[in-house]
Amino acid sequence: MRWTGLEKGKLVTRTLVARDLDAEAVDFPFVAQAARVHRQTDKPSSDVVELLTSRPATQLSPHQWLAANICHWSIENGLHARLDVSRHDDTSRLRRTKAILIHGMFNRWANSLPSIGALAPIRPPPTSPPAWLRTTIAELSPPSSRVRSLREYALPILSLDRN
Repeated sequence: MRWTGLEKGKLVTRTLVARDLDAEAVDFPFVAQAARVHRQTDKPSSDVVELLTSRPATQLSPHQWLAANICHWSIENGLHARLDVSRHDDTSRLRRTKAILIHGMFNRWANSLPSIGALAPIRPPPTSPPAWLRTTIAELSPPSSRVRSLREYALPILSLDRN
């Protein structure tokens, strides 16, 4: 299976070759398939990754496997790269479980603020409605002679409740 596309403006070709395996023959528990992915860019060297799965070829075709591999790297490059570059996540010296958990929660929260627009400048509310809304309000407003008071609307309804 071969896929060619643009990643960050560079042409990338990925080739996946999958083979069915027997778990007992390769002495690896639950393995049903193995695959090798070659990732070729404009660089002279290529990246090679070996993959194992417990799903047989009927459940995971080479096309689906390559799509899952590409999706994995988009997540890795999207979230993990932001955490590592902006928060130096990989160089953290935290070792206690609670400290790592709290540190991770605050880092992810802080990285999500720009994406939701929370750091955008706050604009003051408008002093009057925009021109298009003013004309709509004027068109929909009834003439003053047709405006009924609250008492005219409420009296017939209240008189129905008493009977």
